[in-house]
Amino acid sequence: MITLPDISGELILGRADLTYKKLVDDFVNTTFIGIVTYNISQKEDGKLLRALKDACGTGIETILITNIPKRFPSYYGDSYASSAKKMIDSYLKLLDPKIFGANMSTSFLFENHAKIIVTDNMAYWGSSNFSDESAKNFECGTISTDKHVIQYFKNDLFPKLKELSIPYYKHNFVKALYLLNEAENLCLSTKEAFFEASFVPREDYDTNFETVWLYDTHHSGITKKLLNDFAHDFQQYEDTLDILKDIVDEYCELDELPEDIERLKDISEEYSTVFEETQESIDELFDCINTLSTYNVEDEACRIITNKYGMEAYDENLEHYTDIAIQEASDNYEEMIKEARPIIEQILKSLDEIASYMNGLNVTLHSLLKINSKINNTGL
Repeated sequence: MITLPDISGELILGRADLTYKKLVDDFVNTTFIGIVTYNISQKEDGKLLRALKDACGTGIETILITNIPKRFPSYYGDSYASSAKKMIDSYLKLLDPKIFGANMSTSFLFENHAKIIVTDNMAYWGSSNFSDESAKNFECGTISTDKHVIQYFKNDLFPKLKELSIPYYKHNFVKALYLLNEAENLCLSTKEAFFEASFVPREDYDTNFETVWLYDTHHSGITKKLLNDFAHDFQQYEDTLDILKDIVDEYCELDELPEDIERLKDISEEYSTVFEETQESIDELFDCINTLSTYNVEDEACRIITNKYGMEAYDENLEHYTDIAIQEASDNYEEMIKEARPIIEQILKSLDEIASYMNGLNVTLHSLLKINSKINNTGL
C-alpha cells in the first residue's frame, strides 16, 4: 500500500458530464497521456476514443491499461462464458494498435479496478472509467495539478502497472488468461453449488460443536437447471486448449525454447484429460439425476398405491397403505440419492483438479510473458 500525503486538488462530482473533462480537453496541450481504467467506451465513434485517436495522430505518447470487465454480460448475450469471449473480441477490436498508431501502447491488467488519467499538466483519479457511458452515472473524483502527483503517476505507477500487464500484441495470451480465469471461477463456484446442494452441516455434541458436513440422504438440491447451466458454460472453455496450442506453436518458432513451454505442454495435456473425465462425470450425473431431480414422493406414493396396493387400499385400509406407500416412495428417493453420491463426489474432485490445472496454466503463461517478448503480431 502506498500513501501520498498532503495532495492538493479539486473534488468534482455529479452526472450528465465526465468528471475528468478537463483532462480530455488538455490532450492538445500535452506530450504524454496515461490512462488506467476498469473498462473503456463500447462505441468505436465515441467522443473519448476519438479524442485518443486524434492525440495519437499528433505524436503524443499514450499508455492505456485496462481490464476486461465481467460485470455486464447482458450486453453481449445470455451465456456468461460466451459473453466473455465476445467481450474480449470487442476490446481487441476497439484497441487495435493499427487504429491508433505507433504512439499508443495498450495492455491488459485483469486485477485492475483503478481509474486514473494523467497528462503533463494534471492528473485525475476517481470512480469514472474512460468510458462515454460513465457520463450517465453519478461519479466523483479529484483533479490535481500537483507536480509531485503527476510525476509519481507518470514515472512510478504507470511503469509498474505496465510491467504487470499483458501487452496488446500478446492478444492470444489475453484471451487464454481471461478464459482460464473465468473457467477457474466457474469450476470453483459450481463445486460450491454442488457441495451445498448435496451436503448439510452438523454441529452438536458428537462433533464437539465443530461444523461437520454430512452427505444429505434425505434431500437432493442438485437440479436439472444447475447441471444444464454448468454443462453449457463448461463446454465453451474447451477451445481454450486451441489457444494454448497456438501459443506453444508460436514459441516453437523461436531459436531458443523457454523451459516453461514444456511445462505448458504437459499441463495442457493433463488439463485435456481431466476435462474429458469431468465431462464423463457430468454425463453420468445427468443420467442419474434425470429421475432424481423430478422425483416427487407424493406422486410416487400415489403410483405405488394404484399399481401395488390397489386391491387392498380402500375404506378403513386406505390410511394404512398410504403410509406404507409414502415410506416406500421415500426409501426409493433416499436410495437414488445414495447411488448419486460417488458420482457427485467424483465431480467435486474433478472440478478441484480442473481449477488447479487452470491456475497452473495461468501461472505458466505469466512466466512466459516475463521470459520472452519477441513475438509481435501487431503488424506494425
